[in-house]
Amino acid sequence: MNAAAAARASMIRTSMYQGGGYSNDVEAVPPLPNGRNIAPRQRQPQNGYGGDDFGYKEPQRVIQVVDYMAYKEQCEQERQEASIFPGVYRTETNSSVDTLDKPRPEFVVELESSARGRIVRMFTVYPYKDMNWIVAVLFIVGSMSFVTNGIFGLLPPVSSSIGPATLTTGSILFSIAGTLGIFAAFNANRGTIEVTKGGVGTYRPALVGSSSWVWFPSSAEFLAVFRTLPFQVGWWSTFAGFILGVSTASSFPGVFKDQAANMTLFAALVYVPKVIGGSILVVANIGLLVFLQDRWFKPKLSSPDWLGTFLNTVGSAGFGMIGVFLLLGDGDRANLAAFLGSSFFLAGTIVGLYSLMEFHPDAWAA
Repeated sequence: MNAAAAARASMIRTSMYQGGGYSNDVEAVPPLPNGRNIAPRQRQPQNGYGGDDFGYKEPQRVIQVVDYMAYKEQCEQERQEASIFPGVYRTETNSSVDTLDKPRPEFVVELESSARGRIVRMFTVYPYKDMNWIVAVLFIVGSMSFVTNGIFGLLPPVSSSIGPATLTTGSILFSIAGTLGIFAAFNANRGTIEVTKGGVGTYRPALVGSSSWVWFPSSAEFLAVFRTLPFQVGWWSTFAGFILGVSTASSFPGVFKDQAANMTLFAALVYVPKVIGGSILVVANIGLLVFLQDRWFKPKLSSPDWLGTFLNTVGSAGFGMIGVFLLLGDGDRANLAAFLGSSFFLAGTIVGLYSLMEFHPDAWAA
């Protein structure tokens, strides 16, 4: 559902130089020709010193805005040119970028990919300046509201009094998250490079309020982003969320005083939007699944982004089935579909947050 986060992660990963492996305690930064590179750098001990040349506590010298789409194209061109010339230096796992006559990288990306580290940071690091994190949290809270509504739906005496409130809360949060996701998509390819005195920079994705963040991009940037599949997925998902919101608003107590007398209109405003909105979400998430795969026919089960999107796809199907069962007059199965669909969606959003924390090894965005 958080297509902007998936797009940003994909841009960063596909721009990384694919060198040898690296460990958690040794920094290995494989530079590209001409000293240009973007590569993962593991966190070092929090002692205030990152090496002979630079440390985490040293003042930053340069902040440079980066257009990631343009940089990605440049990286691809340099990789193709590098294959022509033999003897291009590539660091191994235990190599040092300070070796004589070996080019230094221009900047690196800090990430921490261990499962335990990500899980811990989900509860200890709150990068509220990262719009993708805000979107992920809103989707989680909204999904929790839908799960609560699903549970109440299985308990008829409680459902009539509390159910509409939880359903409304979830719909509002989903609509807000979807809208903010559009702004996050505008900035998926933007960021800054923070350069220390050693000349090694760290890439930072665009944060809300930073020099690289934009709320409304130029027409050229908008057209470039609009053509990307993740943005279209995010836009259609937001549109589907508003359609589901029509169903929620129409089903609120008091809107239809005599439901039996207006059953056709009630079904058109409550049941049908659930089918349409859920169906759009399924198609949109399938598109994002294909985008995240290396090959369109090969599922990428090892990717948290892919797994989270798959769970969201199943949850979206559950939302659509609610409307189908209600149109068929099967309220019990509709309640079960609501509970299962929202549960899958909640699981998917949690996995999405887990994936996002890879790019937040510390509280740099808090």
